[in-house]
Amino acid sequence: MQLTVTMQPQPHRHCRADNPVHASSDAVGTLRQWSRPGLEVRFCRDVVTTPQVWELKAPRHHVIVHLGGWIESLETELEGRGGSSGPPLPGEVWTIPAERRYASYLTGETAEYAILSLSPTNLNDRATERERATDLTAVEGTADPLLHRKLLELAHWHNAVPTSDLETAAITGLLDQMHEGIRQTYYLDPPPQSQAHHRAALNAPQARRLRRYLYENLSAPLTLAELAQEARLGEHQLHRAFLSTFGTSPWQYLIRQRLRQAQHLLVATEKDITTIANETGFSSHSHLTTTFGRHVGCTPREYREATLR
Repeated sequence: MQLTVTMQPQPHRHCRADNPVHASSDAVGTLRQWSRPGLEVRFCRDVVTTPQVWELKAPRHHVIVHLGGWIESLETELEGRGGSSGPPLPGEVWTIPAERRYASYLTGETAEYAILSLSPTNLNDRATERERATDLTAVEGTADPLLHRKLLELAHWHNAVPTSDLETAAITGLLDQMHEGIRQTYYLDPPPQSQAHHRAALNAPQARRLRRYLYENLSAPLTLAELAQEARLGEHQLHRAFLSTFGTSPWQYLIRQRLRQAQHLLVATEKDITTIANETGFSSHSHLTTTFGRHVGCTPREYREATLR
């Protein structure tokens, strides 16, 4: 199996086929690129001191992993629907299935991230046609600690071309592990024809309006009736359409966005945990701590100490 290493910086160009790009950018561009059959990994760093619009629609699946930098605001959407709001966290993942249009709007200082480009088919020649046909789950702003850790390991090789078979084997092993992890976590078999029915979903303006409304009111005690009024739908209709569009219920989505904002404030500010709880819609320090432990796996204090270490 061949391993290809590209060392030269490659500035982004305007969006086309297999080139995720910016409508305008002061980009540094691709810092290093690793290629294997079925997988390409690029480490990128971009300057985003002016508002940016990033767009992508390509024949390959793409996985974007935020690594660092400073992004003040980020809003994403897939084909005008779904998406996320709020600053990204290191290790968070956005997936873009092949031939679907992704767009993001962001401001800040710098964006450091990895782009993983994958073939939409299983390259195992012994697989049946159905086994080779795969689709990618669309996720946004979802933590993937394992993929993040593998990318950080790969980054250790960032400044040197492999000089021995052992080093090449170590790098290809990491790439294979990432490829397999993405396949197991995010790939879907195509649904049977009988199940491929279309459920009513929010249109692009409705999804965008709700996404922004939820983000701007994270600390408010929101109700389904308020969201339905914002979307100009009945409550039952809103719940079904929201689930179809965002892949989760309005309440679960709100909890996830509140936790993302709490994580951001824990890392980016020195605010005490009670203040962060109040600013992100949790009733108390203990309420945030309990919810944080259930979803993140540690306390807010432990998260802050581990992240700033």
